[in-house]
Amino acid sequence: MKLGIIISSNDAEACWNAIRYANFALGQKDDVKIFFMGKGVEYQKIGTDKFNIVEQAEKFMQAGGKICACGTCIKSRGQ
Repeated sequence: MKLGIIISSNDAEACWNAIRYANFALGQKDDVKIFFMGKGVEYQKIGTDKFNIVEQAEKFMQAGGKICACGTCIKSRGQ
């Protein structure tokens, strides 16, 4: 199955769960891509010890997942 996940929230728990779901789907041999837009492009800054978003994103990319982001959203937030 092909799966696209759009993350537009900067809520740590919501982002963490979305990326965990993406990792699960990759483990099921699905083709998964994540697209960050809006507040979602802040994912690297909002992680906590409980919701380690960067760790989940790295695991996702190492497993062959693709991450994209809105360039305008990144620029507008000084990322």
